[in-house]
Amino acid sequence: MKRLFTRIGLIFLGLLFLFPIFGVQCNDDEPEEPDKCGKYVSITKEWPNDFLEPASQYLYMEDGYYVYEYSPGSIDDVCPHKHITGSIEFCLDPSHGTNVMYSAEVVYGILFTYPILEWDQDDYTEPYSLYTGNFEFGMKSVYGDSPGWFLPIVRIYILNQGSDQATHFMMINVINHIKLRYNYYEYKEN
Repeated sequence: MKRLFTRIGLIFLGLLFLFPIFGVQCNDDEPEEPDKCGKYVSITKEWPNDFLEPASQYLYMEDGYYVYEYSPGSIDDVCPHKHITGSIEFCLDPSHGTNVMYSAEVVYGILFTYPILEWDQDDYTEPYSLYTGNFEFGMKSVYGDSPGWFLPIVRIYILNQGSDQATHFMMINVINHIKLRYNYYEYKEN
């Protein structure tokens, strides 16, 4: 009787190990999940010195600084299943110290912001230095399977020089260019 229970137990254990193997083999013929994203898009937007248009981009004053904001506008119909990557580059004369500051962020969803906090500095053509901040973030937790959007924003802070004209003049003399690069996949209906 003891041998009978041992054999039944071994047969039972053998079947338990074989069922998952057969299940995996049966599922091998099913096609993989189709790619949920459309084509890859890579865009570069540059604001050279002569196109900064300070008078039209000046938004408000904050703690004695004129704040200028640049953005390519909202990037819509983005696939949330792949990360958005990119970089923001400021080329400016660093000799002006805290008279000129900069910041950048990427807004997505209604409540989400990806601030760019780390900047690399490289020498550029004298007297300019190049400051580059990179970003990478995902939006799947915000948009799920729906199309997403994001909005890159670049801000320049120029210390008030006594008049609008003097502040604008300082800006165009300090900043060589601003460059924004971003890469994403388009949303694809499945």
